[in-house]
Amino acid sequence: MMHDEKNPNLMGLFSEAEEDLEDNGFVAHVTDGVNRDKRFLRLIYVGISGVTFVCLILLAPSLQEFINSLNQILFQPLLELRSPLLSQILYPLNNVIVLVLLGLITLRLAHRKLFG
Repeated sequence: MMHDEKNPNLMGLFSEAEEDLEDNGFVAHVTDGVNRDKRFLRLIYVGISGVTFVCLILLAPSLQEFINSLNQILFQPLLELRSPLLSQILYPLNNVIVLVLLGLITLRLAHRKLFG
């Protein structure tokens, strides 16, 4: 049912809502804090990136040697094939890295079955 009479408490509440509230700088303070946090995070990211870049430059020869030795190990053929043509055709499937990748895929599938 609709009533034509108006509730004075409700009308008082609406009249207070129409009045402008005094600005005590809350919004400006929050905005300054957010901007300060953004600048601080940006500074942290630049610092971490710089340290990472310097570490990579210093460790580049060691990392390159490690990657080369890893390539030699992972790309060794599993089976020695006498036919050069057959050896070249089956090379993508006939090396240690394929076993490693199949193992990782199997672990991922097992993880999905158990926890997914």
